[in-house]
Amino acid sequence: MGLRYRRALLLTELGEATELALPALRRTAPALERLVVVARMPAGSLPFLSAGAPTDLHRIADEALTRLREEAAAAAAEAEVMLATSLDLEALDSLAAERGIELVATASMPLG
Repeated sequence: MGLRYRRALLLTELGEATELALPALRRTAPALERLVVVARMPAGSLPFLSAGAPTDLHRIADEALTRLREEAAAAAAEAEVMLATSLDLEALDSLAAERGIELVATASMPLG
């Protein structure tokens, strides 16, 4: 019997298509109990999610975040989506340890 991953971490860019990454993750870990998604946004773009942001930019960011939450929820019994302006390896290591992550996956983004 192979490995049974129950907790996974997916690294992606907010707004990036996950239609390849999430099905691959579900095939690799069909009994996934928890999925933590860290979506990177450019450093200056977090204000786009605030109520004071220009309407069109706020709507685009909000729709991307909502879509990512829905996709993550469909992939695991429990899903958590977090935003980050950078992907610091020490912070990701700490997050993985805190959440008991057994599998780390990336969408089509490079690390660094």
